[in-house]
Amino acid sequence: MRSLSLTGGSGGVEAMQVINREVFRWVFMAPLLGMAAASLAIAGYGATTLNHPAGALILAAGRVYLIGCFGVTVFFNVPMNEALAGVNLSEDATRA
Repeated sequence: MRSLSLTGGSGGVEAMQVINREVFRWVFMAPLLGMAAASLAIAGYGATTLNHPAGALILAAGRVYLIGCFGVTVFFNVPMNEALAGVNLSEDATRA
C-alpha cells in the first residue's frame, strides 16, 4: 500500500481499481466461495460432534474462517471496493 501511495496523483487509485476488476475471476472466486462452503461443512461437523472434546474446536475453526475471512470480505472489503470503482480519476479530489 505504501508503494501505491508513492505513485503520485491517482496512480494508487487506478492500480487498485484494476486489481479489483481483475480479482473477479474464477481463480480467486472459486477458492473464496469454496472455502466458505467448506467452513460451513466443518462448522456443521463440529456442531454434531460437540460431545467429543475436539468438536468445539472444529466448530470454532469453521466459524473463525467464515466470519474472519468470508464475512469481512463480503461486508467490509466489497463495499469499499465498489466505492473505489466509482471514483473518477480525472477529478482533483482524487489526485489529492
